[in-house]
Amino acid sequence: MYYSIGEIANKMGIAASTLRYYDREGLFPMLDAAAEAFACSLIQKSKR
Repeated sequence: MYYSIGEIANKMGIAASTLRYYDREGLFPMLDAAAEAFACSLIQKSKR
């Protein structure tokens, strides 16, 4: 299952532009290598 940037941001309660900024700053180095696992990991962490 894939999530869009907007869907992930919405589930985390932040703006999509904030998530894109974090990505540009290199806070998510594994994004290109494992986008699906990354998205699922973010959503699981946001539920905690």
